[in-house]
Amino acid sequence: MDVDAESVWDSATPVQTTKFRLAAWSGEYPLWSFHIRGRGGTTNNWSEIDTLMPDGTMSNHFKSFLLQYVDIENVEPWSYYVSDPFDLVANTTDGKARLYWSIYDPRYLDHYNIYRDLNSPATTLLDSTSGDPWSAAYTDTGLTHGVTYYYRVTAVSINGSESGFSNEIAVTPGAMDISELDQLPTEFALHQNYPNPFNPVAAIRYDIPQGGVVSLIVYNILGREVVRLVDAYKEPGYHRVKWDGQGFASGIYIARLVTAEYSKSIKMVLLK
Repeated sequence: MDVDAESVWDSATPVQTTKFRLAAWSGEYPLWSFHIRGRGGTTNNWSEIDTLMPDGTMSNHFKSFLLQYVDIENVEPWSYYVSDPFDLVANTTDGKARLYWSIYDPRYLDHYNIYRDLNSPATTLLDSTSGDPWSAAYTDTGLTHGVTYYYRVTAVSINGSESGFSNEIAVTPGAMDISELDQLPTEFALHQNYPNPFNPVAAIRYDIPQGGVVSLIVYNILGREVVRLVDAYKEPGYHRVKWDGQGFASGIYIARLVTAEYSKSIKMVLLK
C-alpha cells in the first residue's frame, strides 16, 4: 500500500492506458478516483483523493491497494474459460428425465448444451438451456418406457468456446410411471456449495435416498441461525437450493443438513 505517494502525470488530457480506473465526479470536480496501480498523489487530469472537502480543496491522503492488473490489449479468446460440468444426475418419472449438474466456474458462462443418444457415448446435441448457473437443470420429456437414454452436458462460454463433457449417465424410464430406483441416490450427501467463495448467491445440492423431513439451515460463525433454506418433507432424489447472501455481511457461514438418519455441515465463504 502506498500512502501520500507522489505520482504525477504531465498530460493535460486523459491518457490511453491498459490499466483500469474508477472515478466519481460532481460537475467539473472529481470527488475521488482510484486506479489499480495503487498510487496516490494528483495529476493534471485526475485527482486521486478520498473526498472533496467543503472548502473546495482535496483531502491530503489517498490510500489504495493493488488489486489486479489486466492488459486489455492482450486478452486472448481462451481466457473466457468455463469449467466442465460435473456430477450429472437424473430423476425419472412419468416419461420424463429431470437432469441436474454442477459447474465450478460460471463467470463467463453463456449456456449449456445437452447431448442425448440411444448408445454410449452421447454425441448428438439435443437442446441448449439457460446459462444461469443456479438453474443447472433440464427436463427431457416424451421418453419411451423401457428405453435407455444416455446423456452428457457441456458448458459454452460467452465467446462460443465449449467445455469438455460432463460425466455420462444412463436413464431408463420405468414401465409404471414411477421413478426408477437405480436413478435415485444410494446414500445421503450434502455437497459443497458452489461457487465458494460466493457473492452473493450460492447453490447447495443435497441427496436423500429415502423420503422424510429435511432441514437445511445456515448459521453464522457464532452459531446463530441466519436463514432456514429447507424445513419440509422431501421425496427421495437429488435436490438443489440456492441462498442469496444479499444483505448479509461477508464472512464464514455454516450450512447444516439434518434428517432423521443423517446430518452434515459445510463451510461457506461469502466474499463481497
